Amino acid sequence: MYGSKKSRFRVLVLLGALFSFGFCLEAGRAEAHYFSVIPTASKVTVGSSHPAVLSFTHIFTEAQMSASYFGLDASIFSAKYHYKDGAKIQLPAFQDYDDPNGTAMTGFDSYISLGKIDRNGSVILEAGVELPMGPEMKYFGHTKQILNAEADEFSMTALGANGILGEDMVEIVPMTDLAKAFVGQSLQFRILFRGQPLANAEIEWADEKSEVFEGDEGPENLQALGTSNAEGIFEFAPRNEGLSFLAVMHSVPATGGAPMSYYSGSLIFGVQAPSTGGGGGCNAGIGSGASVLLAIPLLGFVLLPRRRGR
Repeated sequence: MYGSKKSRFRVLVLLGALFSFGFCLEAGRAEAHYFSVIPTASKVTVGSSHPAVLSFTHIFTEAQMSASYFGLDASIFSAKYHYKDGAKIQLPAFQDYDDPNGTAMTGFDSYISLGKIDRNGSVILEAGVELPMGPEMKYFGHTKQILNAEADEFSMTALGANGILGEDMVEIVPMTDLAKAFVGQSLQFRILFRGQPLANAEIEWADEKSEVFEGDEGPENLQALGTSNAEGIFEFAPRNEGLSFLAVMHSVPATGGAPMSYYSGSLIFGVQAPSTGGGGGCNAGIGSGASVLLAIPLLGFVLLPRRRGR
């Protein structure tokens, strides 16, 4: 299904009673693909359209897996823009998409929707999915990206019950205004599960300069950061300018007839060089040029053939 990629995926598919959806769901470092926005920029011109690309990945700048293996289509995905004034704008329906940077799958590896940013100030792009995995398992994916970060403290908002999945999710909530995030600064975050602090959660991170290596399930660039404390809090000091990624995977055993559930939560935000001060969050690298590079493939994404991977 994934060409020549040496991945446990092809073995785990045969163990359907223990694994599902093409990624391992055991506890441990980088053993599950995160549901995530595949970011193209952190600064978007107000009044312009911005692509929301969703995939399951171990490299947050590259789409790796779609939901096609189980016959699920783009209709299961949804996303919203959240604004400080309380507005929640649903993005248009998602379509199959083939990320030009993706290498893990043959054929479409992600989903795309184009939504317009129509207000000034910080914007939270949120996406969520609830994946049925038979009678014994469920996967709840939640992801956020902070766009147009300004010093208005909105990046610190916990979506909670106002989110796409309600409170039935893992959410990474900044405790530091991310408009002020710069390289080397110690930033605090809180992990919430069903609205409550999640202690001892294992956090992974990556940025645009993280080295890609061959993991148990193919290419990845995630690194272990540590665990949250009793209040669900952890600290992260960004290493590089550009986009940074934080993610958590949490499992809930089957009880009372409810299936085993896995919860993926991720957060993407821009980081400034120390000399830039607390400005508006525009980033170098992928954040500054990728929107232009993406323009050509975006023009034809709805026309892409819906191919299955090998």
